[in-house]
Amino acid sequence: MKKTIKIYFIFILLQFIVFACCPDPKTYFSKINSINFDNCNLKTDLVDSATVSKSKFRIRLRMSNENFVSAINRNLFINEAAALSCDDTFVGLKSDITNLKISCNKDILDTPAGEAIDFSKMKVYRTAYVDDEKNTRITINEMITILNNGGYLLDFVWYFEFEEEIISNDYLKFKITIEQEDGSEFEAETNSVKIE
Repeated sequence: MKKTIKIYFIFILLQFIVFACCPDPKTYFSKINSINFDNCNLKTDLVDSATVSKSKFRIRLRMSNENFVSAINRNLFINEAAALSCDDTFVGLKSDITNLKISCNKDILDTPAGEAIDFSKMKVYRTAYVDDEKNTRITINEMITILNNGGYLLDFVWYFEFEEEIISNDYLKFKITIEQEDGSEFEAETNSVKIE
């Protein structure tokens, strides 16, 4: 009998803890307002017509955004007084990115000028560490998934790094175009840069 009462008590206690929730958990959506696409020497901005080494050349995408909050519907039968944490949810963009294109004004990486550069020729990262080598590189498609779905990796500043060596004696300009599900379209272009 005592064993049955203990098991029942533990069962009730676990339900009390598991089902307790925060009084006002929120869902955060983001909306892109504008974008900037800048040439960088690692994280330092480059002026127009600058020269940079191949190993330190990056392009930074900065998205100006605003956040919207939507309260989650709560169940009236859940005990809010026993809440252990208030986990808000960051669900990414309110309107998903459906297309992203990066191009160059000159022929590079076996890609004609103005055409989309294959994503496999680039990686992207956010700066979590001062030491550039410690920052985890991911694919552009993974970045798009993070922006669309949110989560703890959600960021609105990303650095693009080329996987293949760019061979060109010309000054290069790069352009990015982002299209979203709601029809929004953003376009930005870098200054000229010479990569040695």
